[in-house]
Amino acid sequence: MRFKKVIFVSKDGTYRAPIAACVMKDIVGNEVEVESRGMVVLFSEPINPKGMEAAMIKGYTPVDMTSKALTDKDFDFENLILVMTEKMKQQIYDNYKTAVNVYALKEFAGGQGDIESPFGRSTDEYIENFEVINEWVQKAAKLLD
Repeated sequence: MRFKKVIFVSKDGTYRAPIAACVMKDIVGNEVEVESRGMVVLFSEPINPKGMEAAMIKGYTPVDMTSKALTDKDFDFENLILVMTEKMKQQIYDNYKTAVNVYALKEFAGGQGDIESPFGRSTDEYIENFEVINEWVQKAAKLLD
């Protein structure tokens, strides 16, 4: 594998990034380290309960997932940073002097567009969002080989 670590990043690190990390870990096992981060994390929080429910309905059990802030130490030429939106990608390049290998998840996996947050919506909408995340993480994982 080209990268030793994959770090998923979402706004607050409480749903999209940890869910994407959970799916990626299931695919790659111990072949690559997988983590999640949030761009705005004032204090560590667990995964959103609706997001946890959606993951469990789809057969995943995220464990030990609490939000952590993205820092300059996360950037390395051997790390791949996958964010949920093009705007986040630009914010990272604008705000982190050491930023490298930052891609929107869909961009990296050969698509276009953003993976929006279902925050404040129904559990069914979290499940639909989980399916979108799962699809794009599966595609991205194939490119790591």
